[in-house]
Amino acid sequence: MQTFHFSFKMEITFSQIFLFAIVCLMILLIYIYFGEHQVGLDKDWIEAFKFSDSEIDLSDITHDVDVWYYKGRNTCVGYGKINEKCDHINYVCSDGKIPDATHGDRILQAAYVIDAIRSGGKHKKCPIIYQKTSW
Repeated sequence: MQTFHFSFKMEITFSQIFLFAIVCLMILLIYIYFGEHQVGLDKDWIEAFKFSDSEIDLSDITHDVDVWYYKGRNTCVGYGKINEKCDHINYVCSDGKIPDATHGDRILQAAYVIDAIRSGGKHKKCPIIYQKTSW
């Protein structure tokens, strides 16, 4: 029976470490961009907005991981899954419970977004932090 022995030296240079760090940074930036980037509505959200009897162009409504947007502008309405904790300090939470705010169901979130759009783009109960934000 033949036996194989491998012996090798691995030398890592500063430029290899630097290149590895750059690649890792690029992967992180891509993750942040797509993770925080606004996305359009899927079919379930479209149904929720239609249920709210909206005549608003739904292609103008998007969201990222925590807030709804209309025409690319923050509506101040929190976005999230039902019963998921909502940041009531920075957003209007559609379940209305404070301090244990969670996101309401799809229909309730859609109604809050439509209310924000009809109020000029920001929800009328928007926390004070956003009141001086220009539209």
